[in-house]
Amino acid sequence: MLTFSDGYTQRMRLVRPLADQDMDVLLQAMVDAGLVRMVEERTADDEPGMQEPAQQSQQAGPSFNCAKASTAIEGMICGNAELASLDARAAKAYKLVRDGADDRAAMQREQVQWIKQTRNACKSVECLTLAYSERAEDLERVARYLSKPAAFR
Repeated sequence: MLTFSDGYTQRMRLVRPLADQDMDVLLQAMVDAGLVRMVEERTADDEPGMQEPAQQSQQAGPSFNCAKASTAIEGMICGNAELASLDARAAKAYKLVRDGADDRAAMQREQVQWIKQTRNACKSVECLTLAYSERAEDLERVARYLSKPAAFR
C-alpha cells in the first residue's frame, strides 16, 4: 500500500508478484521522484503494516557507524550529509546487486577494489561526491537489469 504526497492511498496489485529487488527499485524511484511520501512495510505474510515514524524517514547517515570511522575518507563522509546520503544509496544498490549476482564473492571483491582504488583515492568532497554518484548509478543500473526475469535479460 502506498500513500502519495497528496494524501491519496493506493493498494497496488500487479500481474505477477514482484521480487523484493523489483519492489525496492520501484519504490526508491517513486520516492526519488517525490511521488511517495510514506511506504507501508510488507510483513512476512504479505499483509501491510504501517512503519513507525522513525522508519519513515530516509536514512540520515552513511551505511557505516560514524562513531567507528577510522579513516579521513570515512570522516569526510560522516561530516557531509550529501556524502552520507550517497554512501547509503550506493550501499543499498550494492546489496541488491550482490544478492542477485551469480558470483557473490566476485561482486564483493569488485566492491573492495572500488573502495580501495576509487573511493580512497579521493582527497576532496567533490571527488567523493563524483565517485559515489557514479558508483551508485552503475550499481542501480545493474540492479534494474538483475531484477528482470532471466528470460528477458
